[in-house]
Amino acid sequence: MLYRTGSSIVTQGELIRQMLFVMQGSLSTSMNGGGIVFRAGDYLGEELPIWAFDPNPLYPLPRSPGNLCAFTEVEAFALMAEDLREVVH
Repeated sequence: MLYRTGSSIVTQGELIRQMLFVMQGSLSTSMNGGGIVFRAGDYLGEELPIWAFDPNPLYPLPRSPGNLCAFTEVEAFALMAEDLREVVH
């Protein structure tokens, strides 16, 4: 996945459909008045493996706890939720 500086990737409350592994650039989150910056080597969407391993999830997908946008130009590897679920079952 490629994102331009300032691109919105996910908004608070939106379904998390992918895990992102940052290859280059940086992403920033805003949650509850604070924020986190993710850089090369970091990953996001750690809620998805928990969802994927649950044989009877109570909800279709986890929801994002905050907004995520590209702080710089970003290159990231995306692991889609459906693909992860298929691999673990």
